[in-house]
Amino acid sequence: MHILLATDAQWVLDDVLAALGAPDTSFTVCRNGRDVPQAIATRTPDLAILEDRKSTRLNSSHGYISYAVFCL
Repeated sequence: MHILLATDAQWVLDDVLAALGAPDTSFTVCRNGRDVPQAIATRTPDLAILEDRKSTRLNSSHGYISYAVFCL
């Protein structure tokens, strides 16, 4: 599996690597969102995790989401 991770936060990278890292998993890490299209063109990921620092209120439970996950 190949995973594209777009984040500039080291803790996000650390958490994703800890959760999804495996011998048969490779990662492309983009620290700048502008690099994502070229990274996808270079190697299409099986999974893309795009971290966004803008918190979005999900509902009245006051939950927040700070990332998006796309399966390509």
